[in-house]
Amino acid sequence: MTETIIRKRINKASLKDGPPLVRFARRISSKDLSAMDIFLTAFGAFSWGMCKVAQGIKTRRALEEENYAAACYILPILQSGEDARFFTEW
Repeated sequence: MTETIIRKRINKASLKDGPPLVRFARRISSKDLSAMDIFLTAFGAFSWGMCKVAQGIKTRRALEEENYAAACYILPILQSGEDARFFTEW
């Protein structure tokens, strides 16, 4: 085999004496994801996540407004109770 590499000619006698030739090829599957598929998947996941974040922000703001409104409505009642306690002690 070394003779064929050095002299760049095939000697059929030396090929028969050596190990059998194994033919192999790299077979690239066409089922793999392309770069565009990966990019679009990542972009879709990012967009979905940002929509969920926006929904969470809206929900949190609504709850904060509800808590603020409840505090504003209950404040006069709490203040009257505190005033009654203050006058009884005074």
